Amino acid sequence: MDKQLFLMKRMILLCVVCVLGFLSLICYPAKKAKAEEKLPTVMAADIGKRYGKGLSNPCVSGVRIARNNYMKAYAYDVYSYTDATGWKFHFANLFGSRRNDKEAIKIRDGFCLGIGDDMECRGRFIIYGKWAKDLIKDYPCYSIKTTRYQKGEMLSLEYEYSTDSRANWTDSKYSLMLAIAQERTYYVGIHSPDRVSYWYDLNPGIFLGDEEDDVTLNAMGGEMSEKGEAYTELSNQYVIHKLPVPVRRRDRNVYLFDGWYTSADGGVKLNEGDFIEKGVTLYAHWKAVPKKCDVTCIDVLQTAGGEEVLGTTTFQAEYGELASGSAIGCSTGSGIYYPGRDYVGCSDSIVQAEGTVVYRYFKNASRNVFCIDVVQVGPDAGQQLGSHLWQAEYGTTASGETIGSDTSVGAYYTGYRYIYSSMKQVGDDGCTVYRYFTPIMYNIEFVSGCASGGSMSVMRNLYYGHDYSLTMNSFINKKRITLDTNAPEASSDTKFLTVYSDFVGWAETATGSAVYYDGGSVNGLTSQEETVRLYAVWSGREATVDVQPKRLGYEFAGWSLDKETSAGAKQFYIEKDTTLYAVWTPAPVDYHIEYYKQRLDKTYERVSTYTMKALTGEKVQVGADKDMFPGFYLDEGSSKLTGIVKADGSLILNVYFQRREYNVSFDPDGGSVLTDIKALDPIFGLFEQSVVLPEAQLQKTGYIFDGWTIEKGSRLAAGRPGETYALPNHDLVLYACWLPREDIRYQIIPYYENLNGVGYVKGETVDLRGTTDLSVEEDLMQMYQTKDVAESIHKMFGSGYRLADKTALEQTTIAPDGTTCVEIYLQRDKYEFNFYIVEDGEKQNIEVQQVAYGQKYIMPEKIKDIEYIIGYLDEQGEKILPGHVMMVKGSCSFEICQEIPTPVPTEKATNPPSETEAPVPGETKKPGTGGTDIPAPGETTKPGIGGTDIPAPGETTKPGTGGTDTPAPGETNTPSPVVTRIPVPVRTNTPVPVKTNTPLPVRSTQPPASTKPSASPDPSGLDKDGMSVISTWTGADSKDIASKLADSAVDAFVKKGTVVTKKGIRYKVTKSGPKTRSVSVIGINKNRGTVRIPAQISMRGYSYPVTKIGKKAFAQKKKLTRVIVGRNVKQIGRKAFYNSRKLSRISFESAKLTKIEKGAWKGCSKRLRFTFSKSCGMKTKQYILKRNMLMK
Repeated sequence: MDKQLFLMKRMILLCVVCVLGFLSLICYPAKKAKAEEKLPTVMAADIGKRYGKGLSNPCVSGVRIARNNYMKAYAYDVYSYTDATGWKFHFANLFGSRRNDKEAIKIRDGFCLGIGDDMECRGRFIIYGKWAKDLIKDYPCYSIKTTRYQKGEMLSLEYEYSTDSRANWTDSKYSLMLAIAQERTYYVGIHSPDRVSYWYDLNPGIFLGDEEDDVTLNAMGGEMSEKGEAYTELSNQYVIHKLPVPVRRRDRNVYLFDGWYTSADGGVKLNEGDFIEKGVTLYAHWKAVPKKCDVTCIDVLQTAGGEEVLGTTTFQAEYGELASGSAIGCSTGSGIYYPGRDYVGCSDSIVQAEGTVVYRYFKNASRNVFCIDVVQVGPDAGQQLGSHLWQAEYGTTASGETIGSDTSVGAYYTGYRYIYSSMKQVGDDGCTVYRYFTPIMYNIEFVSGCASGGSMSVMRNLYYGHDYSLTMNSFINKKRITLDTNAPEASSDTKFLTVYSDFVGWAETATGSAVYYDGGSVNGLTSQEETVRLYAVWSGREATVDVQPKRLGYEFAGWSLDKETSAGAKQFYIEKDTTLYAVWTPAPVDYHIEYYKQRLDKTYERVSTYTMKALTGEKVQVGADKDMFPGFYLDEGSSKLTGIVKADGSLILNVYFQRREYNVSFDPDGGSVLTDIKALDPIFGLFEQSVVLPEAQLQKTGYIFDGWTIEKGSRLAAGRPGETYALPNHDLVLYACWLPREDIRYQIIPYYENLNGVGYVKGETVDLRGTTDLSVEEDLMQMYQTKDVAESIHKMFGSGYRLADKTALEQTTIAPDGTTCVEIYLQRDKYEFNFYIVEDGEKQNIEVQQVAYGQKYIMPEKIKDIEYIIGYLDEQGEKILPGHVMMVKGSCSFEICQEIPTPVPTEKATNPPSETEAPVPGETKKPGTGGTDIPAPGETTKPGIGGTDIPAPGETTKPGTGGTDTPAPGETNTPSPVVTRIPVPVRTNTPVPVKTNTPLPVRSTQPPASTKPSASPDPSGLDKDGMSVISTWTGADSKDIASKLADSAVDAFVKKGTVVTKKGIRYKVTKSGPKTRSVSVIGINKNRGTVRIPAQISMRGYSYPVTKIGKKAFAQKKKLTRVIVGRNVKQIGRKAFYNSRKLSRISFESAKLTKIEKGAWKGCSKRLRFTFSKSCGMKTKQYILKRNMLMK
């Protein structure tokens, strides 16, 4: 009861929840609709002009296109703003097509506007210039008025005209004119209510001057030179953009265009920008003027004070031409037109109806004025200092002050002062004026520059610019040389020397060089009024110092001005009191180095002594290498390696070398120790100490222990157990020396190619004996003493077989445990049987048949059109009858022997078939066959086969052979033609026991005891091992043959899942069979820079296409830089090239690539690029590039 009550309460609660949910769904849209009811009606006229807050004042932004003030297209978004929610999108409208979301809107192809979705980054509204062009296609010209609005205010107003150049159009980002002209698609406006809105008004226009236009032009006797333009502004009015230009021919008058008027007489003159009514006629007004008009030429004199008119001349010129003052005269020169005046130029002007004036310009003539500067006072009075020349106008007063009147010393000439100038009137020949100067006065004082003695008086009141002789020198100068031995233990007999200096001349500075000689002439030592000092210059004197001091242990090298120098001299140039220092050089003396080596009893013996030379006091050290003696090391603690060279040569340096301790360890190199393992413990000892090699017994499968060797794997023993061995100068590991055994068993399993070339059949296993660690290829070449393994295979399996691939023999090494087994695939050699006839002594080829080694070939009874064949002659001249079975061992030529039969009457066979001809139940017999051949169960004989040869299981004889055919019941037996020369034996139908399919014997996989290879198989005996297979099947294709041989050929294909390596790339077999085979790449053996994935690889004579690059096949390959993908690759696995940092290029040759898994080349170089071969289709390229974008 309680449970039922609980369930009822639960159901009631669920019903209440459902009802409340349903009411909320109903009420919410009602509230929403109620809120949206307050949104006012929005029209295209509101685009860009409405922008405010609140639902009642929404924002309308978009694009509007009108023509002749009629709306042609519009698109806009509606937003509203509230403080609570911010901006809210309501709906979009494209010419009446409305959406409540921001998805794209397009009405149809041909409509000039569209709306892009919210994800379109280029803009919100789309202008299709190609379709907007349809709006003006019927007009010769048009204009576009572009008005931009933002946030309810107008930003700009721009006009574009179709006849203007592109440079006069508006910004190309939103120009409708450019979009129409180039038929381009523009994106304008952003995804925001604050975007810019656009009004485009298209106004058709007309060319003023065309006869069919609404406006007529009357040139009033003139002709139109340029057309004008006018554009529709209102429904019945045009606004003039460009006025037409008329011209009128001259007659006796010249006609000036005065403009366009609304009537022929008077009216209103029109300008660009004026409105005109449709159907109005405009009239050209002209003004007539005479051809010849008066021109006045005025001659003007230009002076510094102004201009003055010299004269006036009147002449006539044609109206509108360019008139110049040069028409009166323009010759240059003084006084040609007016006395004392020079012509300088003229003006020009366009001839008008009246009042045309031109000018000629003149200036006063100039004359030369010469000014001379002279010295007025002193011993050089009257001397000319310089001159000047300038131009002055005739009749003016010239003065030397024109050049300058500065009275400071040196203002114009160094050492001179300006006094005054003269003045004179400029005449016809010019004039000469003067400027006068005076030289300055100075004194000369002499300075000795030394303290030795003597005096000289001052030279006073000397004029600048005059020569004077200097007073002779009376000063004396001597120098003292002090000799310093530069060592306390040195001695010298002389300590001082005296040297007298020579007078050189006088210098202008105390430290300068001589510029004036004793008693020499001077002039203008200074340009100022002052006393000049001249300093005596004394020359240094060469002095030879022969004093020789003495010092024990050193050699005297001379004297030097530098106390610390090591280079001395005897000659010195003495210019002042000087101290000279003795220079000493150490003398070379002997010192000794003794080398000692430690004996095995740890005492030392001296092995060598060297006498060396060095300079006294020099620090020397032993330069011997620490490892000078191999096996010894330098004992630095006991050695004396450095010292100071003594003058008496008593320095001895001692160098001691101790023996090093080394150890010998033993490595059995894979062998096992039969005795106590401690016998192989390391042996320690000093260098060259003799130790006894351990007498341990070692064993290793496939090898013979021959002692110990210093190189691992070497077969040259350095010592044998129990022998003494001297320790070398390094730690040593002795490895067991193993000699490979030469009687190790291994097996070769041959697979023979089927006669039809499809698949292989396993042959008898061959047991061999070889040498350990040799490759099978090398062992076979040694065994048969050949240089090529192919020759060994011929000797082993017969000359009719060749090796399909020797990789297995090269890569397989004979294992020491005797378990080596290698499979080889032998292909049959192909030969030709050539059939020919001889006619009139000439050989004529009839047919060439392709045969294979080991094939059972039945000689045909008929070849092409050759009948009555009675036999064949081979190359040895032996005769072979038709139907004879031959075993193919090589190419051969056969001569056809024929006999023309004698015709006999034809008889019908009436005898019923004998009992022996009855077919065995379950068997079939093909028509046209004869003889006693009865097929075994499950076999079918081929037509035209004769003879008594019965094929082995799985074989059929070839068509075209003869024999005695027995007809089936109800058939007619036609006798054979009678042969006249060689009778053909009559065959009888003899019953043949029915053959059954006997399975091939099972061979043991255990290798036989014999070490020699088995005898080469003979083709005639291959049927014992099931090797003789069907050569052909009549009417069968290659797929049928492959299916019939599937059981025998199964071993010819590599098993699925097998991993193989080809040229460093590892592959995994994914499909393997007669019809389909494939492999996938799973990695590489060695890191390398470039990897080329081939289209296919070959194994056992079959091709395996490379169809996939496996998961992480080339992941984290540090050196990999480039990969070439083969043409058969269909799939690239997950992270195939992951994190190969240097991989920068992948080349694709495959047109079959349809799947690239996630992260295939993630983490590769940032500069990774792709290249595609011509075989790679466009679809594959697009797929690869798309996958690449998704991986970024």
